[in-house]
Amino acid sequence: MSRELWAGFVRMTPLLALLGLVGCSQAGPAPSTTPTATATRATTHVRFALGNPIINPGLAYVWIGSYFGWYQNEGIDLEIVPTQNTADATQRVAVGQVEFSLPPPSVYVTSLANGQDLGVTSIYLLRRKGQYSFAVLDDSPIHQLADLKGKKVGVTSLGDEGVTFTHATARELGFSESDLQPIAVGAAGEAASILNKGDVDALALPGVQYALVQSLGVKLRFLANPQFAARIFGNEIVARRDYIQQHPEIARGLVRGFAMGQAFFLANPAAAIQISYKMFPQTLPKGKTEDEAIKDEVAALPPNIETLKFDDKPCKKWGCNSAEDWQAYVSYLGVDAGKVGDVNHLFTNEFIDYANGFDQHAVEEQTRNFVPK
Repeated sequence: MSRELWAGFVRMTPLLALLGLVGCSQAGPAPSTTPTATATRATTHVRFALGNPIINPGLAYVWIGSYFGWYQNEGIDLEIVPTQNTADATQRVAVGQVEFSLPPPSVYVTSLANGQDLGVTSIYLLRRKGQYSFAVLDDSPIHQLADLKGKKVGVTSLGDEGVTFTHATARELGFSESDLQPIAVGAAGEAASILNKGDVDALALPGVQYALVQSLGVKLRFLANPQFAARIFGNEIVARRDYIQQHPEIARGLVRGFAMGQAFFLANPAAAIQISYKMFPQTLPKGKTEDEAIKDEVAALPPNIETLKFDDKPCKKWGCNSAEDWQAYVSYLGVDAGKVGDVNHLFTNEFIDYANGFDQHAVEEQTRNFVPK
């Protein structure tokens, strides 16, 4: 039991330390079933921005590669950087404050359509399906999308993808954007409270947030999705184009460690969440045991997990993008496709074969035998 809890801890930013959200200075022994050995090679400090201000165990696939040494084996010492929202995360990549982030691509595509190229590109598609939908209180008089005209729609923040989803719905229905007013309501508990008070008429949230709202006892009713929802995708790993040209080995290693984490997460989400709590014990909700917290997180995961699957997609590889998906996404944003230009400039699959070059069977076998130490 002499091995550390993970080979090289995931670094945290001063902001997160000040918030008191993470305490990972104490190392414990690592599982004995890791498919790769603890890394001994020199590592490069790499910053990875989240599109929210907290460490959410439902995103454990981002950092569990550090627990098992997968990133370190690729020469990466990963730092997780919480941000205010997905727009903030995208901007931090654009200005070089972080090397990678995990936002939906709406911010940089819209900027490009408006004449400002942020210099970023997608190198790995995480969510192969959209995760947003509309919900109302069970006794609401709103029963179909058309009933939303003139209503206030709660979104996590005004920099969130929910705003894009709401505006796209307005266009599909022939409304003006002002006919559906996005209102920032925060996440889960805050959103539930504001909806219950009637300050908004409906919510436009990702599935995992709805699961958390319902876990609070709020009875929701979901509206039928707009037609465009079947064609869109979600979060991507993005990086500056010049960075991946100068450091292709870092991009390759990052996406392989990430793909391994995603494979582990899908095979055994409870174990992934347990690892997250081991790495970041101060994220354990107050008043809950670890078992209770894991049970609640797992109960909220199905909508999240569904967006990570790609069995029904033409490309059966972890992380791959397609031009067809991107054309549909540009249409979803409602921007001038001519100003965006060739969608092949918005992504690269250059690193996808390397990302998929791990022994998936070994990772899945590890999930079956996983015992935390």
